[in-house]
Amino acid sequence: MFAVQASALARVAVASLMDWPRLLSTNLGRSGGGASPASSSPPPPGLSKEAVLSEHAQQRCVAALRRLRPLRVDPAAVARRAAVLVPLCLVGEDVCLLYTLRAAALRHYRGQVSFPGGMQEAGDGGSLEATALREAREELGLAADGVRVWGHGPWVGTARRDAAVLPFVGFVGRVDVRALRLCPHEVEAAFAVPLQRLCDPKLFRYTQFRGSFALPVFTGGEYRIWGLTAIITHTVLKALVPAVYTHHLPKVKHPISG
Repeated sequence: MFAVQASALARVAVASLMDWPRLLSTNLGRSGGGASPASSSPPPPGLSKEAVLSEHAQQRCVAALRRLRPLRVDPAAVARRAAVLVPLCLVGEDVCLLYTLRAAALRHYRGQVSFPGGMQEAGDGGSLEATALREAREELGLAADGVRVWGHGPWVGTARRDAAVLPFVGFVGRVDVRALRLCPHEVEAAFAVPLQRLCDPKLFRYTQFRGSFALPVFTGGEYRIWGLTAIITHTVLKALVPAVYTHHLPKVKHPISG
C-alpha cells in the first residue's frame, strides 16, 4: 500500500462500458470490510450513475487527465515507481470513491486514509496498471477482471523525489463495502464516500502549507481525507464531474487550476 502525508506532497486507455451490467455484480460476496455510506437523498442529475459512468463521461474524464503534467517529478529520472487505484464504485444508487484506512500496525503512515496501491514489483511485468490492480486485489480482494480501468492521472513525486506515483482510475462495479475481503496486515478498514458528499462545498476544507500553497481536505465522514489522497481525489473529481465539483484551492501548486 502506498500513502504520502501532506508534508511529503509539499516536497514533492479509454475502455467502453458496454458490459457495465456484468461489472455491477462482479465484486460482491467478500468478507471483512468497513461500513457503507448511507444516502440521505438521491444524487442530483449530474452525479447520477447514468451521468457519471456513461461512456461520454469516461472519455471526457480521461481526456482531461491526459492534459495534466507531472507534479514535481520527472518519471524518466527516477528508478522507483508506484501506482494506486482510484476505485469508482456503486453503493446503492450512489457513485462513490472507495478508500482504505491503513492498519495501525504498519510501520509507515499507519492510520491514514489511502487508495489501494504500492511499489511496482518484478511480477507486474513492467506495467504500472498491473501494479495498481495487484495491490487492489491484495488489499481489498477486488478481482482484476472486475475492474474497468479508464486511464491514469498525472505522475506525482514522493517526498525525496526518488519515486514517482501514477494513479489509475477504474470502475470496480457494485460493492458491498462490509463484505470486502481486506488484508488485515495492511488495511484497518475500507469505506466508500459518495461523490455527492465529496462535491459538497460545506464539507470541503483546505490547509495552508507554509503560506505558499493549499492542500484540500475532505470532511463530513468518519475519516478525514487529506494529503496525497486528497490531492488525487481533487484531481479526479475536477476531471470527472467538472460541472458539479467546483471546489477551489488558493495558491495551490497543482496541475489542475482551481
